[in-house]
Amino acid sequence: MRGAAILRRCFGALVVVAVAYSLFVAPAPASAAVTPTADPGWGTVTGIVKDTYGVPITGSFDSDYVIMVQVWQYDEGWYQIYADEYGNDFQVDYNDGTFAFDLPEGTYKLRFYDWFNQYSASGYREEFYPSSYTVAGAGNVVVTDGGTTTANMTLDLWEHGSAAGLITDATDGSKVWGVQAMAYADDGFGNWNWDATWGSTSLSMGDWSVTQVPVGQYKLEFSDWEYYRYRSQWYGGGSDIDSAPWVTIAPMHTVANLNASMVRYGHIKGRVTGPGGVPIEGVYGQVFMSSGGGWTEIAEGSHQKPTDANGYYDYAGLPAGTYRVVFWDPDGEYIQEVYNNISAPAMNPYEAAALGGATNIVLASGEVRTGIDAQLALGARIIGNVQDSFGPVPWTDVTIIDSATGTKKGMTQTDENGDYSLGNVLAGTYKVRFDFAGPEYHEGYYPSDTGDLGWYYGRRFYSSATTTASATVLTLSTGTYGTPVNTTLAATSNWGRIGVRVTGPYGSELSAIPVAVDYWDSDGGSWTEYHTGSTRYTGRVEFPYIPMGTLIRIRANDSSAWDWNDRWGTYSTQYTVASTSWTGAFYLNPATEDMSGNPLGTMWGKARDEVTSGNIAAVPVTTYLYDSGAGEWWWDHQMIADSAGWFEIPSQAGAYKVEAGPTMLYASEFYNNASTITAATTVNVTAYSYTSLVQIGLNYAHTISGTIRDGSGAGIGGVYVSALRYNADWDVWEPVTYDGATNAFTAANGTYTLGGLPNGTYKLMAYGWENNLGSKGWKASGEAQSVDQADAITLSGAATGHGGYDMTLTPAVMLRGSVTDGDSKRVTGVHVKLWWDDPAGDWALINSTYTYNDGDFEFAQFSAGEYFLEFIDDTNYLYEDSWYKNVPMSATAVSVPLAHGESKVITQTVVSVSTNYLPVYGLTRLDTAVSASELAFPDGAKTVVIATAFNWPDALGGAALAGAYDGPILLTSPTDLPRQVQSEIDRLGATDAIILGSSAAVSTAVEDTLKRGLGTAHVRRLQGRNRYETAVAVAEATIDRLGDAYDGTAFVATGENFPDALGASPLAAAANWPIYLTAADSLTPASLSSMKAQGVTNALILGSTRAVSSGVQTSLNTALGGSSHTTRLQGTNRYETAAVIAQYGVDHVYGLGWNGVAIATGENYPDALAGGVLQGQSGSVMLLTPTSTLHAAVAAKLAAEKDTITEVRYLGSTNAVAPAVRTAVQQILK
Repeated sequence: MRGAAILRRCFGALVVVAVAYSLFVAPAPASAAVTPTADPGWGTVTGIVKDTYGVPITGSFDSDYVIMVQVWQYDEGWYQIYADEYGNDFQVDYNDGTFAFDLPEGTYKLRFYDWFNQYSASGYREEFYPSSYTVAGAGNVVVTDGGTTTANMTLDLWEHGSAAGLITDATDGSKVWGVQAMAYADDGFGNWNWDATWGSTSLSMGDWSVTQVPVGQYKLEFSDWEYYRYRSQWYGGGSDIDSAPWVTIAPMHTVANLNASMVRYGHIKGRVTGPGGVPIEGVYGQVFMSSGGGWTEIAEGSHQKPTDANGYYDYAGLPAGTYRVVFWDPDGEYIQEVYNNISAPAMNPYEAAALGGATNIVLASGEVRTGIDAQLALGARIIGNVQDSFGPVPWTDVTIIDSATGTKKGMTQTDENGDYSLGNVLAGTYKVRFDFAGPEYHEGYYPSDTGDLGWYYGRRFYSSATTTASATVLTLSTGTYGTPVNTTLAATSNWGRIGVRVTGPYGSELSAIPVAVDYWDSDGGSWTEYHTGSTRYTGRVEFPYIPMGTLIRIRANDSSAWDWNDRWGTYSTQYTVASTSWTGAFYLNPATEDMSGNPLGTMWGKARDEVTSGNIAAVPVTTYLYDSGAGEWWWDHQMIADSAGWFEIPSQAGAYKVEAGPTMLYASEFYNNASTITAATTVNVTAYSYTSLVQIGLNYAHTISGTIRDGSGAGIGGVYVSALRYNADWDVWEPVTYDGATNAFTAANGTYTLGGLPNGTYKLMAYGWENNLGSKGWKASGEAQSVDQADAITLSGAATGHGGYDMTLTPAVMLRGSVTDGDSKRVTGVHVKLWWDDPAGDWALINSTYTYNDGDFEFAQFSAGEYFLEFIDDTNYLYEDSWYKNVPMSATAVSVPLAHGESKVITQTVVSVSTNYLPVYGLTRLDTAVSASELAFPDGAKTVVIATAFNWPDALGGAALAGAYDGPILLTSPTDLPRQVQSEIDRLGATDAIILGSSAAVSTAVEDTLKRGLGTAHVRRLQGRNRYETAVAVAEATIDRLGDAYDGTAFVATGENFPDALGASPLAAAANWPIYLTAADSLTPASLSSMKAQGVTNALILGSTRAVSSGVQTSLNTALGGSSHTTRLQGTNRYETAAVIAQYGVDHVYGLGWNGVAIATGENYPDALAGGVLQGQSGSVMLLTPTSTLHAAVAAKLAAEKDTITEVRYLGSTNAVAPAVRTAVQQILK
């Protein structure tokens, strides 16, 4: 075990250094003498890793768990990791949970983690010896020379809880949607894991929630990073992570009220126009904030967008401060300007912001400043293209220089097509310089060692000059760009460029084949990947920027490539770069099998012009494989035919239909001369062979063209236009193809052309996603907000072009909302229909959706207008159909008007249409408890709480404990464990049991039976000398389970009767609020002492002063810090008290509501004992009533909440809740 390697870790960063066999020692200064030191001695660390029940953790790499030990040593601000001789952490023996390894003498920290589950928050939690989740709390493990140190460890399983909160606007208190709540955890070494551990986004009502949160402590940040309406803040209101309080997530517990009141960001808004007041689209503003006597840019790309089609802008995300705005045109057509009307031509925006005379904009917190307008003057500019002998050269620096002074006046870079536009200069005479900067901006490209940007091509001037003196002088005029200033670059003799052409056996050029170039690293003695690319439809790909003399290896379709094509074989060759240009021909054979092991054959053929038989290049070819089981043809593969129309497609053996096209000029066609897949000729592929020639003749197609404009009549670029045709099988208009010629993005001037359309009937849709514009369909007159409203376009006769299909798009609107019941609980599966009041006709249904799992819905990217919302529960049929504002009929529906660019959020409360009545009972009280468990935990539970069925005091506090462990209360005979209870424990898959009360309540025989089934370590008993002390023990166990997540609230109820505590059991189970019992006139010292020690800060007293005296309340006031810390929940009798408690739960406990309310007898306890956990688990409350009659308080509460209630539960048989009571309930709710 000798020979540990060392990995070093610095606070704030991970630095890995492998050092064999010894501790890291900092090198001494060169002038200092180094005194030799003896190697340290070695000792052994040994131990055993157990779970919380004392059982060794075992498993294997094939199943369950493998526990690893990571060894750390602190040294001068660093933690260094000791690993085994292979560089791995030490492994615990998965046969018996033991470990033993040797370390140099010293002091260490040990971190234990579950290798399989370390990143999934499942399995066992990582932990430092002896019991800490951070290195700061870890104990020392001291290793001595020749000694043995024991470090036994106990690991907890990961458990999970939930978190929830509400986001509001600090200014007006309105609910805020779209804010992200993101949690961050300490990584154990005092560093924050800035990859958020978990998170959620606030919904339409401002609420957010997240389940399955790993237990632990977190800092919580609220950020509006997507919309920039509000400043980010941390939970607690602070602006940095250090100021935020810890949020503790406990197992099975919901931490609610993690709220934030968001402070609005400021906005600077205005309009940018050109000469004559014409609006300018696409102008950017750089916003600078006064800071430290200078100006610092604050608003970057995500904070702002360019001016819209009407010249308007809105720069958001601005805190209070003093600002300046620099307006610049990326196309260079206009002269840069600083607000207010300070011209800044040929100047860096940072320099422009500091110009004298610029106007400061002072912004208060949350202020919206409007009218910050700019009128830009036309400037001079140049445009052009840069190429080399192989094609466009992107990322070339283009610099414009004043010919008189030699000073630089501006710079830009060519785009991926080699194009550039450079302006923002005044009229005058200039020279243009080209410097290649590409490789330094590309990962994987060979770096320059010279520091000269011209290292590959060498510097060039317009026109073909190599010096400033010999460069051509250009005369630029205002408002024009003249003849394009193009140049061709030539590589220097020090650099080479290679090309690769990949073909198949029949000579077709293969597209989308990954090709990699490696260079030989002579120092490391290995190949290192250098360039990667994929072939175009011509089968070609090029790789520039390779130094002469470099030994390279070229790999085509290597299986290690992420885009490896498993239908083709591989090819590799080596080459020493010896010329500035070299092209290698690569020949690939079809693979014999695909990656799934299916044998392959090859389909080959050609797409050609049906009339002339001429070649058609770059035609998409799609194959469809027949599924004999389904009787369907399924899409299988698509590739691009080569420059002569040839294609080779390795395919698994089977029957295929083959389609070629569409292209802009040609309609798609199936083999053999078929327009539909049904009529197409089948092509049979046999394994390991080529098919006969598959020739597909294509005919010319129609084209449709038009212009997409904004409200001012200006063309809009970047709008997606799609041709749709009717699918009778699905009764839907769908895209002719989902890519290719039948769809297009508009050009910068708004024009578009769709091609590949055969004779037929079509509709057009224009989608303005990229420009935040509402979508529209084409209609000859009026507007079409949906495809159903769009006019049909019939194309017939000889293929030709059809123009004039213009559309006008306006700023998009958004409508989102939530559908809730009367409890404000979200309702899923509701069908929401959006109707538009078409000014030219009747209402039109333009969209529909369903509420998501969180009850929200959203309509986006449509246009301004008057709208109506219809809500239909055609999923669960629990709620009445309605229109917005709960109007029952369309005739009286309330509209939702939306102006251009407006967003609105609405809430719809739906009314129950009928009520389901669910009896929860069994033949005995034991069976009723089992029924409640089955309903509450259909998927099982790990822990069960066991209480006697024949007395109530011990079990009263069990609801909170059961809720904390997310398990049921099961009732038992005092003397033996009944068969049906044992069966329910088995069904649940429970691994742990907690017995409430002494052996007089639940005998040792019951305990022994449980231990035999679950294991001795998995059964424990909570008891005291009397009912009051037992309640204390149960309360303390509940609070211990919650840890720091406990919110300090506890119930105080009489220990002399059961009804008040029974009514509170759903609240106790849902909120994990423990129940302390008291005598009527005095709180026991044990109870009072426990409440103080356990951090109880607020007491909810159940019942009137006859149940819990005013003296007890006074004692609590004194103990807890005043009367504001106690609240009495009472009525004139037990039934009214239960109703008051239920209402308090709905108002104050996260997730509780009236839907699913339980009715239980208030004259006996067993049914309600177990039913309280059911109600808390399912999010509802409990009302008590006399057995034979419905109490007036219960009737009144049911009547008040009837619109909310879709289900009622009766706890117990008709002997507990009589038929007359049930009839009365149903009469109220019908």
